[in-house]
Amino acid sequence: MGASVIIAAAGSASRMNGIDKIFHKILGKEVLLYSVEAFLNASSTEKIVIVTSQEKIEKIKDCVVVRM
Repeated sequence: MGASVIIAAAGSASRMNGIDKIFHKILGKEVLLYSVEAFLNASSTEKIVIVTSQEKIEKIKDCVVVRM
C-alpha cells in the first residue's frame, strides 16, 4: 500500500505582501509544481491531495492538472 500525501496550499500570502508563494515561479515553474512532482516521482506515493481555499481551486487546477 502506497502513501497518501497532503500538500497544504491555502495560505493568504500575507507575509509576502500579497504574492502567493505557491504560484511564484522559480526557474520558470510554480513552487507548487516542485512539491507535486517530487511526490509523483516517489515510488511510494499512491495519492496526492492538495488542500486549498475555494478561491484558489481553479488556479491550482490550471497549474497542476494542465501541466501534468
